[in-house]
Amino acid sequence: MKRTMLVLLLISVLVITGCGADDPEPAVPETHDDPEPAEPEAHVDPDSHDDEEINAPPMVLASGPLVVDGLATDYPAESFEAMGTTIHMAYYGDLCYIHLETNTDGWLAAGMNTSGGGMNGAMMILGYLEGDSPAYREDLGGSHNHSAVDAPALDQFYFEHSDGRVVMEFSYPLVFPAGNGYNVESLEPGQTYTLILATHNDSYDISMMHNSLVHFDFTVEP
Repeated sequence: MKRTMLVLLLISVLVITGCGADDPEPAVPETHDDPEPAEPEAHVDPDSHDDEEINAPPMVLASGPLVVDGLATDYPAESFEAMGTTIHMAYYGDLCYIHLETNTDGWLAAGMNTSGGGMNGAMMILGYLEGDSPAYREDLGGSHNHSAVDAPALDQFYFEHSDGRVVMEFSYPLVFPAGNGYNVESLEPGQTYTLILATHNDSYDISMMHNSLVHFDFTVEP
């Protein structure tokens, strides 16, 4: 009897153990990595050059008056670049001289403001073509716009467009005319000011917003 009970007990243990061995392993739930969030679509920022690092040399004193003829050969200092534009600057007597050359098929503008300033309150010279003729307008810069001034004072002006390349040069009084609303009253030797450059890629309509803009400080050589 005892032997029969022992045999039955062993059979029961073997049956239970065997069933456990045959049980399938629990299924591991399939995992999926969450997709990466889509990058936001890039948009062209009209102020895309605004953070450009520019170490502008001073506006130097020339040995005599310069001729505004589109040539930069008489400028006493080396050129420098900003926003893809080659820049020469100088002053003599009661005038400053700015020479710019850049790749564009639209208008080009240069302006001056107080050190660290932007367009708001800046004296702006906008060069463009009216048909085939060079033209300019002297504007007061606003936060997001600009408008013609009542008392323009530009001395000499040159503008040429050829094969996607624009050359603009002008001379302007060191003492700015009062009554136009400019932040700058005059360019004083030893003082620092902001130079602003703006351009449109393919239009001479100066009412259209710029495609590129940059501003940086420069010092007038004592």
